[in-house]
Amino acid sequence: MMILRKTILAITYVLILTSILLCTNQNSGVETTNGAVVYVHAEGVDGVVPPHAIVSLFDRKYIPFIDSGLGIVTVADINGKFSFKGMNIDTVSLTMFSSDLTNAAYLDAGAAGGRFDTQLDGKGILNGTVTASENDMVLVYIPGTSFYSIQKGSGPFVINSLPEGTYKVTAAIVQKTADTGRYVIHKESASQSVTVVSGKTVSLFFTVAGD
Repeated sequence: MMILRKTILAITYVLILTSILLCTNQNSGVETTNGAVVYVHAEGVDGVVPPHAIVSLFDRKYIPFIDSGLGIVTVADINGKFSFKGMNIDTVSLTMFSSDLTNAAYLDAGAAGGRFDTQLDGKGILNGTVTASENDMVLVYIPGTSFYSIQKGSGPFVINSLPEGTYKVTAAIVQKTADTGRYVIHKESASQSVTVVSGKTVSLFFTVAGD
């Protein structure tokens, strides 16, 4: 039986937008570093990152693939400035990718309020194996980010291009609802914590069983 396995990095949907922006005029006098400063406050989130970096903001309950929760993407201007305004959320996480996608950072800002300093560094890989029934659609995901893998039944999974950091990873059986046709979480495994390091691969193993 053919087993469907597909790994999707949701951030790629902004690559076309990034390419367009990079074709516009760029001033040679702008200093480029890999540092990032993020401010979280009552009015929203803003900060300074490398020019034209891709910045994604999520509430920490956001679930990729099924698109449950708040997820917003923007591209920093030529001076590296970005902002997200008009959001009423208490906890946020951000991922930041350099314009050429070679460096990235992950920031779990926690409760709203404060300044956060981070550095865009290289990326790592998460892989592993899921054990499930052959007909189950299994979603392996990192809440509060755009990173996930979707597959049918048991088998290996891989999530590429993860910024350095410590994540909680969950495997879940997803089912499509009859009324809306959207996928929802049917049953989840216990979350596992993993630390991703630049240039390294780390592995996890999940067992998730349906009814």
